[in-house]
Amino acid sequence: MKVLVLLFICSCLAWNACAQPSPCVSPPLMTGDVYMHTEIGAITTSGTFDYDALGQQIRIRSSGSGPSAVFSLDLLMQFQQKVAYAIDYSERTCKKVALDAPFNPIQIPPGSFPVAQTVLGTSSVAGMGLLANTWYGEIPEIQAKYTLVFSDNACVPLSGTYYSPESGTIIMSFYNILLGVRDPMDFIPPYFCQTEELKKVEDLPMTNFFRLMYSGNK
Repeated sequence: MKVLVLLFICSCLAWNACAQPSPCVSPPLMTGDVYMHTEIGAITTSGTFDYDALGQQIRIRSSGSGPSAVFSLDLLMQFQQKVAYAIDYSERTCKKVALDAPFNPIQIPPGSFPVAQTVLGTSSVAGMGLLANTWYGEIPEIQAKYTLVFSDNACVPLSGTYYSPESGTIIMSFYNILLGVRDPMDFIPPYFCQTEELKKVEDLPMTNFFRLMYSGNK
């Protein structure tokens, strides 16, 4: 009997160790759709994203609405060069700005801890459910808190909620994600950005993604 009890305890400990999700990093090349809503400014956007962690660059094309107007947004962020381009194809205009934040890969940040493991859909039929892990974490230096949901397999982002006193609450959802990028040319500024490309980083106004997004609603 003692042997059976010992085996039972060991099996339970082994199961818990295996079931406990581990922090992960998303694939370096992804493309898909993204939805975002911000508390500050009451802005809602929906569009596409192209993500290149190898080159530390992101392209976001979206349309959205806020209290002031309906707007469209086309941002190319090149973190290695510490610059971003706000692109308007309809007007053939381009504005280059300096990024004041480093590149952060899509991942479960160090120090996060697992909250729950759930199945999106159903586990009753093979292939009809997606195992997902929910994570929670804090960034004390900026008083930020976040909750992230990633797939257990391949570490694909599904949704997230972020809060800080500066940004308020931001809700994001990712879907229709494919591995790889649609077109490498998406990470090259269009021809009408040539004049802006010549500007030096030190001469540019500083900004970040959220301020760029808010400016699109003005």
